[in-house]
Amino acid sequence: MDAPCVDLYNEEEYVADLYPSNQEYINARKNLKIDINKFYLWLYRSIWDCDLTINASAKIGQELFDSRDNPQNYYTVTIKSVKKVGIVQHGRDRKEAVTDRLGRTTLIDDQLNLLPSKYPKEILYKIRSNPCFQISGSTVYFDCVQRFENNAYAVTFKGQPTPEFPFNSSFENVSLSRLEYGIYYFHIFSGTRYLQAKCNIYIDPFGSVYDYSLKKYIPNVYFGDSPVTWVGLITSDQNKKSTLTVDGVSIQSSTAFDYGQFNGTPDDPNETSLLDMNLNWTTKKREL
Repeated sequence: MDAPCVDLYNEEEYVADLYPSNQEYINARKNLKIDINKFYLWLYRSIWDCDLTINASAKIGQELFDSRDNPQNYYTVTIKSVKKVGIVQHGRDRKEAVTDRLGRTTLIDDQLNLLPSKYPKEILYKIRSNPCFQISGSTVYFDCVQRFENNAYAVTFKGQPTPEFPFNSSFENVSLSRLEYGIYYFHIFSGTRYLQAKCNIYIDPFGSVYDYSLKKYIPNVYFGDSPVTWVGLITSDQNKKSTLTVDGVSIQSSTAFDYGQFNGTPDDPNETSLLDMNLNWTTKKREL
């Protein structure tokens, strides 16, 4: 088995090559140093998996009469729970994610990259277990149970018939009510749907470097469109908090996740939002 191809560490050149040139991000990347045993573990001897927890809620104003900065109703959206759907190993699994009408995720065979007819899957499993076959990472899918409460779906004058709820195919556990507002009725729904969270990790040996003074590797790890990524890559606000670990190594992080918490009137004191996420990547032993 060949050694991973890495560059000798030269701080000035390494920093110059990092993009974007964000000092927080640069410092965080430079602080991630691992020994050769862990480097080989990450590249060859493991399956990448992760756990994700989310504490998220928001109170959001609705401007039902096209008036700016004057909401007439407020609804809430909350992440009630997070369920892991499955793992897709990069370069090994021929899987794709599809969602149903409620937003729930299922992993199916990749329809654009199907195995040849009568292809024995045992061969694929052996390739996946080949210790010389390099690991480039995984994508782990989660379904977040997303609950909406007191959302106005229509406005009518009093005396008009109640409009049909238009989102029956997109929500479950729906309850309907109405709220009196002057000469109007606000027609309100509460319901549950699902929101996909897709966590990526990529390990690139060719972008990794070796600090020969410390005899440590600085692995090139990136997280694609994960909900939690390197610090400095996403502009976060004070209501977004996250932690990120990779095989027990803590990484400074930024939060990139939208659960429907958009604030249309950010100066409104009645609007609130909270997002606290924990993403923990772990290595699992491959059956070689």
